[in-house]
Amino acid sequence: MQERSELDKLYDSKGEEGLKGSMEDSVKWFRDGLEELRDPRKQESNRKKENADPNKFISTREMVPGSMCMFFYDPKTKDTLPYYDQFPLIFVIDVNAKGFTGINLHYIRPTLRLRLFEALRTRLSNRTYDEKTRILISYQTLRAASKYRYFKPCFKRYLSNHVVSKMKLVHPSQWENSLMLPNESFVGLKGSTVWKISETMI
Repeated sequence: MQERSELDKLYDSKGEEGLKGSMEDSVKWFRDGLEELRDPRKQESNRKKENADPNKFISTREMVPGSMCMFFYDPKTKDTLPYYDQFPLIFVIDVNAKGFTGINLHYIRPTLRLRLFEALRTRLSNRTYDEKTRILISYQTLRAASKYRYFKPCFKRYLSNHVVSKMKLVHPSQWENSLMLPNESFVGLKGSTVWKISETMI
């Protein structure tokens, strides 16, 4: 029997109208977050209501491995890169004095993001999807198991001094919604072309 895809499972649980509604909610959430990252006044407004909005702004010094963040990025080597994403959405893997590493989900198409997320779920610190939920995994573990293979084209290193916006921490309850959003912002190539290249690396 052919294994059912994650999209099939989502359709079963939500139905056509429910799935459409979830996507619309996700797009609204993304657009709101994008506006806040671009506009410092909206960031200030967000801080005032942060008890109501679980998606908080943090600095690179406040990053925690296993969390999800989105931000604007200006690569140091952008003039020599064939393509890059200027608006990463990442699961943070490691943090050091100069920067951090993470899985930028934008480098694979949405259906593969779901497959990767299903594999990463096995490494959750808890199943409550609250502010303490983290994905507890290292680069060595990602490399060791074939079920994580979709991470390969997504693993990126970032320099803190080239992050050009506040970082928005994505609450674990919204991780799954964020996977399907059309929010990749590639420079150099179209997203569909980047995804095809990524699939040759998996």
